[in-house]
Amino acid sequence: MTLLFCKKCFHCADNTIDREMRRVVSFVQEMPEDGRISGTPQVYLTLREKETRALCPARLYAMMGMKRLSAILEACAMYSHLQLDQPAPLDGYLLVENARLYYREIGQGQPILLLHGGPDFDHTYFLPDMDRLSDSFRLIYYDQRGRGKSAANVQPEDVSLESEMQDLESVRDSFRLESAVVLGHSFGGLLAMEYALRHPDRVSHLILMNTAPASYDDWMLLRQDRRKTTAGDLEKMQVLSSTPEYASGDPDALMKKC
Repeated sequence: MTLLFCKKCFHCADNTIDREMRRVVSFVQEMPEDGRISGTPQVYLTLREKETRALCPARLYAMMGMKRLSAILEACAMYSHLQLDQPAPLDGYLLVENARLYYREIGQGQPILLLHGGPDFDHTYFLPDMDRLSDSFRLIYYDQRGRGKSAANVQPEDVSLESEMQDLESVRDSFRLESAVVLGHSFGGLLAMEYALRHPDRVSHLILMNTAPASYDDWMLLRQDRRKTTAGDLEKMQVLSSTPEYASGDPDALMKKC
């Protein structure tokens, strides 16, 4: 087993919005009124061939409405890395005990099982950045039970470390993988380490990105460090949250207050 560490943080897909707005604007007038485009890579591929110009978000919202714009940006962000000859992702649900796990698969090659952080997040913040590995790897994302698209009808008592291990094993078995790279980010790193300890023969490589602490002693050290370093930040955040700029939702104006 090869153990790799990465200290570089992921940025959420929201960072792509400004870039995608510039790409989408010249396509606005040609969009169908119902805006039913989410999940189609052709949207991005068409946008990429169009001329673009800058346009502020407020004007885009006025021209298109929130629903259509959100659908377009979702498709752009999800497929911004795809080439013309690349297949679209496959997704669906796996039936496990007391839950349905949503999965998303893309690419070919050595399989990588991706465990998102949280524990209250889902897989979507990995996109589109991680999908760039699909040129060389088979990426298998899933929303952990009780989160994201795997949340339906899941009760709190149905979620435990044991259920997380059983779910990960079910995902591996459903895709008929003898072994796989297991990548865990943040809380997902904790699950990845536990799974590797239980099933070392089924983990070819273990990749931990900004992982959660692996022991009680490490957790206590993290708590002590956070109390020292975040107290001032929390105070600043409380002050900012009471300002008119924060209430208006204007990030540019809020940045000037920082």
